[in-house]
Parts: sequence; structure tokens; C-alpha cells
Amino acid sequence: MALPVLKIMLFNFIAENEKITGYEFLKFCKEKGISASAGSVYPHLKEFEERGLVKKKIDGRKKYYSLTEKGEKYYKKIDEYKNNTKSILSRIGIVFENTFPKMPKELNEKFVFLYYKVQGANWKNKKSIEEILKTIEEIEKILRRQINGESDWGRAS
Repeated sequence: MALPVLKIMLFNFIAENEKITGYEFLKFCKEKGISASAGSVYPHLKEFEERGLVKKKIDGRKKYYSLTEKGEKYYKKIDEYKNNTKSILSRIGIVFENTFPKMPKELNEKFVFLYYKVQGANWKNKKSIEEILKTIEEIEKILRRQINGESDWGRAS
């Protein structure tokens, strides 16, 4: 994983958890299947501290990191920029991320397709509405297969 992405993830992780250790972030990365090491995480924490974005509190052998006031302001700006970017991309028909990451792939693809159809729908056009309805019916069929045990979701491979 590219270091700038890891750096952004780390900063977000601190902001979302209020107080973290480097080890907690490494565990989080491992759980998510993201490659990270102490050699890539701790230099970023040090940089954040030097820039005044985080403060470090030592408690025994543990070092806890949390956002400073400057870090919180910086996070709010990043979050605002991210939300504005998502909104703009959504308006032009681009989904910024995997819309439903925990959903089975087949169902996720249908929901993303439905999302695009709804975003670009001409609500005065019968054909446009029928396409949305058809997609909803396809989603219902997929869900009914799951209810009836005809799907392989969650079965051991």
C-alpha cells in the first residue's frame, strides 16, 4: 500500500478513535488485510506530532496519540473536502467508494447499478422508471434465493 494512503488512514484512525497507540493501528490494518509495519506507522506519528497535529501521552510503556486542536481543525477541513468531492462525483455519476462493502458482490453490483439509475433518472419518463423497477425486481430475486437457501453466501468454501 502506498505510504500516503497509509498516512491518511492513520490520521483518520486517530480522529475517529480519539486516542490510539501505534500498535492498535497496526492491529486494525492486519484485521483489514492492509500491509503496514511499525517502520511505516511510527514515522508518520512522529511527523504528525512535529507538525502539531497530534500530541503524545506516555502511560507506562504505552504511547497514546490524540489530535490537538490544530489536528482537529485539519481533520474537519479534510473531511469537508472529502464530502464535497464525493458530492461532486456523485452528481456526475461516479460512486467514490464501494457502496456496500459487506454485501455479497452480486447484490452489491445491483445496488450500485440501482444507485446510478436513480441518480440519473428522468422521473417523467416511463421507461426510466421501468428500468429502476426492473433492477429492484432483480434485487428481490437475489434476496429470495438467499431466503430459500439457493445462494452460496456465507457457506464455507
